[in-house]
Amino acid sequence: MLDYDNKPTVYDLGVGVGSKSLTISIHNEVLANIQDLLSKPTIPLLASLRKQLQLPEFIRLGEQPLWGFGPVLGNLPSKKDNYSLVECQLPIVNKTVDFRKANWETAYATSATLNLLFSYLETLDDIEIPDNGFYQLVHAQLLTAEGMHGGSLFVTLAKTLMPWLASQPNESGSRNIGNVMKLAYEHMVGHNNIFDQSDFRVWFRQPKWVNLSVPGNACGLDPTDYYDRQGEGYRLSPHNVDSPVQQLTLLMGVAAICESARKAGY
Repeated sequence: MLDYDNKPTVYDLGVGVGSKSLTISIHNEVLANIQDLLSKPTIPLLASLRKQLQLPEFIRLGEQPLWGFGPVLGNLPSKKDNYSLVECQLPIVNKTVDFRKANWETAYATSATLNLLFSYLETLDDIEIPDNGFYQLVHAQLLTAEGMHGGSLFVTLAKTLMPWLASQPNESGSRNIGNVMKLAYEHMVGHNNIFDQSDFRVWFRQPKWVNLSVPGNACGLDPTDYYDRQGEGYRLSPHNVDSPVQQLTLLMGVAAICESARKAGY
């Protein structure tokens, strides 16, 4: 379990150029297993998501340069031995004055593709990876559905990440992480400066708590509880995360946290 142990990294999250994409560094052995799983003729979760959301046909990993429910995921040159770098371009929904008229098809396709990928990554996290001193920081779980709470996102923060969180000043924010979320959100809705920087917030509190919030009805990620289990990680749970745009914006904030921790040597 990530919240109890330091586990070699199955995958790592990062922020793409201009905060317009999410990057996922995946151990080669795990990615090969995902390719094998996706080669099966029937995959219950894939079929369920496609039917529920009327998604495009799923392009299997290895069939074309881009894969997912449509061309969602692609490969980038990896800078780390034994890991492949996958990029997910953030969708553009072309928000209009009436939010209900936005083009959500690509957004749901992106969320559903990541939903499927992270589900497999969790399933395969028992693959034996040699201890290389590079430990998993988070695990993300996505819910993809239409309607209220349809963009929910649960994040397990690993034991490995706790020392970095504990090093953050009490009652402090991060403008850099907030700006990643702001740029990602504005890219997806197709409008700049419709919200203030303060609407995209990451907030640290001792001994190790972090909260993230984005535009919406008190929309964000918060610790499931505030009981400090010494030496353990914890889980972030969503509140009023109703759309893929909110979901993916928060996921970019989590990726920015991971990048900041990695840069600090964790």
